[in-house]
Amino acid sequence: MLGILPALDTDVLGLVDKIAASSYSWSARFALAIFAGWRINAEVRDELLAGATPFWQRQVPRILAVLRWVVPPVVAVVLFFQLRETILAVTAFLA
Repeated sequence: MLGILPALDTDVLGLVDKIAASSYSWSARFALAIFAGWRINAEVRDELLAGATPFWQRQVPRILAVLRWVVPPVVAVVLFFQLRETILAVTAFLA
C-alpha cells in the first residue's frame, strides 16, 4: 500500500529515495562505526592481527584509535548534513 503513491508520481519516488538513501544508510553507518569501535574491540583487533605483517601488527592500536575516535564523529557530521538536506527536500516538496 505504501508503494502506490511513489509509483504514481516520480517526484514522490525521488523524495522517498532521498529519504531512504541519506537517512537510513548513514544512520546504519553511524551505528556500525559505534558498534565496531566500542563494542567489538577485541574481535576487531583479533581480525586485524590475523595474518598481518609485523609492521601492520604495530599499527593495530592506531587503527583502532581512529576507528573509535575519528570515524564516528566524521560519520556523524555527514549524517547531520544529509539529514538537514533531506529535511529541506521534504519541506520543499510539501510547500
